[in-house]
Parts: sequence; structure tokens; C-alpha cells
Amino acid sequence: MTMTKRTGKPVGRPRLTLEEFPKDWKEQLLKMGAEGMLDVDIKVYLNISNDTFVRLLVDEPQFLEAVSQARQLSHAWWVSISRNSFASGTSKQVNSQLYSLILRNRFKDEWNAENKVDITSGGEKIDSNKKIEIEIVRKLTDGDKDKN
Repeated sequence: MTMTKRTGKPVGRPRLTLEEFPKDWKEQLLKMGAEGMLDVDIKVYLNISNDTFVRLLVDEPQFLEAVSQARQLSHAWWVSISRNSFASGTSKQVNSQLYSLILRNRFKDEWNAENKVDITSGGEKIDSNKKIEIEIVRKLTDGDKDKN
């Protein structure tokens, strides 16, 4: 909590602590993850803002661990949709484009379709304005040598 310079009294509301959550908050987060829910659902359940959510992730190891486990469970739930649909023969009922979009947006680190290539030269970025010379070497086969 911030204190005013002039009076030294606290300003704003006190920071939320884990003790203020429902007693079964960890179990509820894991249950939510196992049902495919994630961060936004957790914020709504706990009635907290995004700023508070991020602060708790940084300041409270217990909260970070519970959210990390919920995220893993959610990821497994989403992956199971395609696995189960193929196993049951109902894969044609799954909108593959929508499913792919959901996975790429919800689980960016694991499902990023973008390949980033960093082209460097000796640790320095290449200046695209400089002329680049390419030497092409053609290996002559024994048959080609006879023709020359």
C-alpha cells in the first residue's frame, strides 16, 4: 500500500492476499483447468483484475504454482478434443481451422505456427543496404571434366 508524503496515511485499498480467497481456491483452479478454462475464468471466479492476477503470479509462489498446474490441465483438455475425436471417428465434426486458432492463441508458446529466423553475421545484424556477394562453386563430376 502507498503512503502519502504529507500525512503518512495509507492511500488506496490494501493489497489482496491469498487468505482472502475461498478456502478451496486451489482445488477450484485445478478443476477449472481440467475443464479447459483458464486465466480469464480464474479472474472471474476470484473476482480479481488482470493487474491483481499478474501481481499475485509474481508475488505469491503458491498462486503461481496453482495457475501453472491449471494451465497444464487446460492444455491437456484442449489437446484431448482432437485425440478423442479421432479415436471415436468424429474428427470431421471438429472445425479444424477454429480449433487450430484456439490452440495458437490460447497456448502461444507451444502452438506458434510462426518460424522466426534471426539472420546475423558474427553476432551483428546484417545491413540490408550493403551489397551481398555470393560465391557459387560448382563441383564438376568426372564426366564434366572430360568435356572441358
